[in-house]
Amino acid sequence: MNLNFKKNNIPINWIITSVINFAESELSYSKVRSIYTPEQRITQTLKTIESIRTFAPESKIILFEMGVNEFFNPILKENVDQYFFLGKNIFVKYSCKSKFKGLGEAIGLLIGLRKVKALGFIFKISGRYYLNENFDLSNWDIDEINLKQYDEAMSTRLYGFPIRKMNLIQNALFKSLPNLFKGKSIEESFFSKLNENKIVSIKELGISGFVAPDGQFLTE
Repeated sequence: MNLNFKKNNIPINWIITSVINFAESELSYSKVRSIYTPEQRITQTLKTIESIRTFAPESKIILFEMGVNEFFNPILKENVDQYFFLGKNIFVKYSCKSKFKGLGEAIGLLIGLRKVKALGFIFKISGRYYLNENFDLSNWDIDEINLKQYDEAMSTRLYGFPIRKMNLIQNALFKSLPNLFKGKSIEESFFSKLNENKIVSIKELGISGFVAPDGQFLTE
């Protein structure tokens, strides 16, 4: 297991999944999609970016914006290395307006990952969550898929994988779609397909943030 990113000159890429301007429709588990306004969500996502610059300063940051429109403070675009607005895509638009939040994330990632040209290692982090002082690059295996496991599910707020395993990630997301369309969580559906491959379980991700529907603060 080779853990040293810098020593081995491994490029680090961060993909932030973001929905600044969200649909007003209900979620399957909550009548409220977000108690935070688009302006507040921008501030929270800027904190995501700032935390990556702090704890993984040599990284490339890529933002996937999947909101219902692109009306937002351009400071977000100015603070990342690469930006893709996916909200115009008919499949992203449909899924992000649906009541199944995990479906929107999976479709957005499937569309967005096709646009990414990168080398090295990719971290996927959910926008508005941020790295905390417990995040440690040395905990991550640069050769394998890394995630935090909860019984037969995973945290989708932060996980990572080497670029050479991109196809495994894309295939697992695609295979998850039938269950996601039925309302099963992405945490279970995605994990069940990823678990067919070798994975490394991360005990402490080093991430914090506020859950959108009710404002609950959590740390993983």
